[in-house]
Amino acid sequence: MLDASQNVQPNIYKLEKDFVKTMAGHFNLSPSGPRGSAVIYGQDAFTVSRFTDSNFESNVDGANLLGKTRRMDIALEHSARIFSSSRKGSRKIAILLTTGNSAAGSKALGEAVTPLRRTGAQVFIVLIGVKVNNRQAFLAVDRLKDIFMDQRAEDLLKRSLPIALIIRGKPGELL
Repeated sequence: MLDASQNVQPNIYKLEKDFVKTMAGHFNLSPSGPRGSAVIYGQDAFTVSRFTDSNFESNVDGANLLGKTRRMDIALEHSARIFSSSRKGSRKIAILLTTGNSAAGSKALGEAVTPLRRTGAQVFIVLIGVKVNNRQAFLAVDRLKDIFMDQRAEDLLKRSLPIALIIRGKPGELL
């Protein structure tokens, strides 16, 4: 889930997209193997690449900034609907990227993540920048080590492999 809200600068958004594509490579996403889906969010959430799409990278590259407020709750709920149609018995991983806090009036992340957890998805959060209240994030994950903090967006790509290795920690089929 990529943060495409109004406070995300275009250069930071490009780093988010590069990070997602790099993570897809670390997980060896392919139509015949582990699969991935990409969601962008601002005030609304949209799927830019589905589990069945074969052109994940170009779909992510083509995703535009949405502007408007940041609603992580909407992104989590949208992702839950996507995961409900994923392959049964496969490991489900949801990674939420955010550069800031949810807008006023958003559901608490602990509440918004419940439908996603019901699908069997394990949730990870990547906090980008210094404007993020990590207390919100603690409510959406099972363990503190499921939150990754990068104070500098420029460090995001070089952190992709260590993050992927931690997430992959458990052997088995991914998506």
